[in-house]
Amino acid sequence: MRKVGNGQAERRAGEAKELIEREKTLSSSQLLKRILEEAKKAASEITDPGWKAKVLTAIASVTHDTKDFEEARRAANEIISNEPYWQAKKVEVLIAIASASHDIKDLEEARKAANEIIDPYLRARTLATIAISLTKLK
Repeated sequence: MRKVGNGQAERRAGEAKELIEREKTLSSSQLLKRILEEAKKAASEITDPGWKAKVLTAIASVTHDTKDFEEARRAANEIISNEPYWQAKKVEVLIAIASASHDIKDLEEARKAANEIIDPYLRARTLATIAISLTKLK
């Protein structure tokens, strides 16, 4: 057995520690990838456009993938209703997308949708929420 000097032992211990840390990181990134794949699969089974849009927005906020944001936007645009409550829910989803994407265009879409809400309270509330989100994006 070869003797190892004190400096060499410390270096080897450091290398071993780095290797262990790299393995942990690799494992957590692989786990994250697997979880996101499972979440996307589950989202594809959701029939309610509001719930589907919320889930897809959550996924996009983790991946920051353009395709994931596009899918979330499509799902949000499937929320079609003349009822103020559901119109407000659509705006809330669009605001969540904007918060995750950091794209001002998403807030503009939310503003347009908010102005279509016939109930003045819900329209004012969603517009105020958009204004708050806009200040956070800057």
